[in-house]
Amino acid sequence: MTGPRAVLWLCAVWPAGCTDAKDREDVTVRWSLESRGTCADFGADTARVTLGGQEGDQFEAPCSEFQITVSLPIGSTVQVEVELLGDGTPVTTRLSSPEFSVAPEGVDVTFSFEREDFLMQSDFPFNVAYTGALDCAASAVTAQRIILRDADDELVEGKQVCWHPGLPDEACVPADGSPAPCRERKDEQVIADLDWGTYRLQFQSEAPGNCFLDNDSIEIDFSTRVRQFVLSPTGSPCD
Repeated sequence: MTGPRAVLWLCAVWPAGCTDAKDREDVTVRWSLESRGTCADFGADTARVTLGGQEGDQFEAPCSEFQITVSLPIGSTVQVEVELLGDGTPVTTRLSSPEFSVAPEGVDVTFSFEREDFLMQSDFPFNVAYTGALDCAASAVTAQRIILRDADDELVEGKQVCWHPGLPDEACVPADGSPAPCRERKDEQVIADLDWGTYRLQFQSEAPGNCFLDNDSIEIDFSTRVRQFVLSPTGSPCD
């Protein structure tokens, strides 16, 4: 709801100060997305703005408009919250502003949705190779261990590394450093249903007298694609 309809509706909710247009001023609520995507990329088609807290009055606008303006009584105190929706379902957490007073010159309130604010999940497909394009046999690797950590370097509980996903011979191990057989480069591995955000993958592959390691940051969002990790030998056994 924007323009005159919004003004009339708000006057019904906040009648004080609505007898004359000079007693009201615009509050413009703006939102932005992290730079790498559009509303459609993030599964959002609508922005819902709430005035006055969790149970407050709500207004909606197309996500792609990136702003909505409402007219409120000058001097009124209000808090603004905004969330993005896709097909009527929230796809983000609800971001909140501090309470503020509507100034005679109007107010701009700006929100920025980062990847971590989206209530979305994606699978992370990957494969593993060894320096020199060695396969399992040539590198003599007998086991791999993979640990998934979050942006705070805490172990992500309950996730598994699976290979041959969806096929009859699918197999999985916990992504907590549990040992698994060496997988060839052609064997796609996957960690399913990761919340969008930043993670770290730690790799350790064991060979007689040698240890292959890698430690990489990964980003999970709409743009996630198959990634290859190349593990380097340390020249000494794994700890």
